[in-house]
Amino acid sequence: MVKVRGDHVTLDLFGDAEPVAINHTFKHDDPKVKSWSMRGRIARGVAVTLEECALSRAEIAAQMSEFLGADVSEHMLNKYASVSAQEKTISLDRAVALIAVCGDARFLGAELERIGKAIIDARYLAAVEAAYYGQIADEAASKRQAALRDLRKGGGWK
Repeated sequence: MVKVRGDHVTLDLFGDAEPVAINHTFKHDDPKVKSWSMRGRIARGVAVTLEECALSRAEIAAQMSEFLGADVSEHMLNKYASVSAQEKTISLDRAVALIAVCGDARFLGAELERIGKAIIDARYLAAVEAAYYGQIADEAASKRQAALRDLRKGGGWK
């Protein structure tokens, strides 16, 4: 049902809707994470994730410890967020735990984007898959049309 001009009875379902932010990565030139090295960018990204998380670092460490079943201290988080302590780059398992606790995968997504990969929320997977198969179907339809044109030109089928 479409709302007609002057219609004051039909509710506008999207009138107050806020668009969902889809970009979940830092851009390569974002000053928050800019660094010459991958380790530096990761450390800066971890620092931003920790700063922007609603939980305190102590709460984040406790929840990461529970998630991993291993001890994660606030001191470790501080080291992971420090560009100068690059020998303490966050490990993959701890990065996953940090993402799980804070819900922010930007620091990892930014590095994956550099190699042509992306992180998306699982709720968007079906849409990506549908678009992918739609593209394949469009390409197949185009190839089919070209084959039919060739067949008609060759006189083998009319």
